[in-house]
Amino acid sequence: MEITGTAQHAAWQTRTLPPVEQLLEGLWSVPVPIPHNPLRYVSVYAFALDGGGLGLIDTGWESDAGWTALTDGLAAIGGSIDDVRGVLVTHLHFDHLGLAARVRAASGAWVAMHPADASAVQKLSRTSAEDAVAAEIRFLIGLGAPPEEARADVGGAENLSGFLRMAVPDRLLEDGDHAAFPGWSLRAVHTPGHTPGHLCFAEERTGLLFSGDHVLPGSARTSRAPIGANPIRCVPSWTRWPASGTSSPPRSCRRTNGGSAGWPTASTR
Repeated sequence: MEITGTAQHAAWQTRTLPPVEQLLEGLWSVPVPIPHNPLRYVSVYAFALDGGGLGLIDTGWESDAGWTALTDGLAAIGGSIDDVRGVLVTHLHFDHLGLAARVRAASGAWVAMHPADASAVQKLSRTSAEDAVAAEIRFLIGLGAPPEEARADVGGAENLSGFLRMAVPDRLLEDGDHAAFPGWSLRAVHTPGHTPGHLCFAEERTGLLFSGDHVLPGSARTSRAPIGANPIRCVPSWTRWPASGTSSPPRSCRRTNGGSAGWPTASTR
């Protein structure tokens, strides 16, 4: 595969935040920081749509710093949050879905994701912060953590409240569905593992693959969660590409530096 986000790749190697980068005509990557995390940022992809407006793949971590990075990034390419027409979400994790609710409230954009992850988000939205804390403590104790350490690690309800307010999607995308991004041909590719409803997006006209967290930084392997495991807190195991039950992308695909950072090699698989 060929790396398209060269500035992202260089920034990953030097452990810095990359600039907004134009990958193709009408396509940009916008880095949104993840607070207190060694991955440092998630790449949000902005597409210029035929007829006007922007489409996004993922939105970044919900925080004021993240919101500023996203809005400033869109301004740098001549757009704004008001221009966003739709958001494709690769998966439900907070660093990818987090800002979607704020984007939707500011722009009226629709939000789309796979039904399996949508179901998990709906369940979280009906859970109180107190119940979520209790469940996390039970989970850690079940792994062998002493109760007092589990309680200290989880902390208070305020630590989890943001996760319970994530955007419930307006639209659902199954494997093979095409996203409503005029001027582009983005096909959803269901790649369960990192979460049950993880989606990659194959852009059929350009050969680009937006892989979310299906391929993680520093590895050409995929993370897989046991079937039925909690998608929010599962500790990933590792297996080589492709994940069980999925098909690999075309050998001619050029992979954008999706997810949190760049891919350190450009080898073809």
